[in-house]
Amino acid sequence: MRKLFHKYHCTSNMRLEWLKTHIFWLVGAMAIVLLLLAGCAPADPITEPDATATPVATATATAPVVNVTATPSLQPTPSSSPTPFPSVPAQPSIDLAPSPDASDQVINAARAALATYLGVAENTLTLVSTTPQEWSDGALGCPDPALGYTQAIVPGYLLVFRDDGQDYAIHTSVDAMPLILCQNGMPEILPAP
Repeated sequence: MRKLFHKYHCTSNMRLEWLKTHIFWLVGAMAIVLLLLAGCAPADPITEPDATATPVATATATAPVVNVTATPSLQPTPSSSPTPFPSVPAQPSIDLAPSPDASDQVINAARAALATYLGVAENTLTLVSTTPQEWSDGALGCPDPALGYTQAIVPGYLLVFRDDGQDYAIHTSVDAMPLILCQNGMPEILPAP
């Protein structure tokens, strides 16, 4: 009987020790999790605006614009502030807007590329129309669904050539690069002549 009592007595003591140990570790783990979560919280709590609160006007400071023109000088001038660099003369602007008439260079490049593609002589291709365009992107009005294009206005032309009763629409930029044959809504980039 004594063995039996001792056996159960030890077992219940061990169960209490086991329970105390696991509760200790569980409380410790919860404390660590709470500390980690507290570290992730925003510094300033977000609050909903009060409907009765008076709006406060905020002012933004803007720096004054100062136009400085300087003439280049080789002699240092004593001053408390550094002198600005001399201004660079403006570069002449290049007008990329298509003219009503495509240049002969663009037309000749398109005619030569189309003749090579079709395997015909250039003199069999008749220019039917030249229309200035502002293409909405790099696809030049004839996108391939499998490709991505630059999203910028591209000035150029729509040139229509005719050969043996068949019309061919060439989409191009003002510099004739690229030359795109657009047939049934699908682009075919023509090789440079």
